Amino acid sequence: MATTSNSRFASVTARISLLLLAVCLPCLAQSPVNSLEGSWKGTLEAGGAKLRLVMTFTRPAGGDYQAVLDSIDQGATIPANKFALNGDKLRIDFEKVNGFYEGVLNKDGSEITGTWTQAPNSLPLTFKRAEPGAATKEDAKPAASKPFSAPIDVTIPMPPTAFQADGKTHLAYELHITNFSAQSTVTLARVEVLGDSGNLLARMEQSDLLANILLIGNYQAAGTDKLNLAPGQMANVYVWVTLENPAKIPAALGHRITVKIGKGPDEITEQCTPIAVGRDIATIYAPLRGDKLACTQRSCK
Repeated sequence: MATTSNSRFASVTARISLLLLAVCLPCLAQSPVNSLEGSWKGTLEAGGAKLRLVMTFTRPAGGDYQAVLDSIDQGATIPANKFALNGDKLRIDFEKVNGFYEGVLNKDGSEITGTWTQAPNSLPLTFKRAEPGAATKEDAKPAASKPFSAPIDVTIPMPPTAFQADGKTHLAYELHITNFSAQSTVTLARVEVLGDSGNLLARMEQSDLLANILLIGNYQAAGTDKLNLAPGQMANVYVWVTLENPAKIPAALGHRITVKIGKGPDEITEQCTPIAVGRDIATIYAPLRGDKLACTQRSCK
């Protein structure tokens, strides 16, 4: 009888073990992998000089990682051209400065150790995950309810003017976006440019915004902090639209601005009033002549 009882006990124990294993396996499979998204700070030491750097990674829904490098002391923002991630190893190419970064992410996802290579020189460079900016910390508590609209004012100081370059038609202009909230930080998530019929002409995700934004009053801002507008603060967004059909220039442009308010999880999109597109642009020919021209270093000859 003892043998039979022990056999039943072993059978029940085995079934329970198998059940626990079946429950735990899905949990293990669903455990999140360390995400690179956010800003990372590092210091590059070269010839006695120290350059403060901020690398920012973004990842649109269903898309690949994108990276932007801010050199705070040089006042430069450099978008990456290529990004490769293989397990915990990554490589990011910046063709604009003929450089690239190779690094390895540590196990807890808090540090990237690697090397910055530019021309023939290679220097050690380590990035550590950055803390959220002070403006973001002020909004630690989510809003009690989703706001009815976004507290932003959007202006375009000079009308977009169509011009020809490289055999294509382009529109280049500035968006001035101001946060008129008295309490909450506004975070830019997306800017979309629309044509006459509401068709999408251009979309600027956060990675694009990081490379084309100037935060007024906080020129030292870097990484994702550049997207956070404190109460009363304004940002300049530099927009460049290349038309797929150069023969069809829209009479007006519309804009959709998507933001998050404070630490609330919801995005809010505001549709702006369309603005007319200018078509009269000055044409300059060489050599330049005239009474109102100022010449420097004999450039007018």
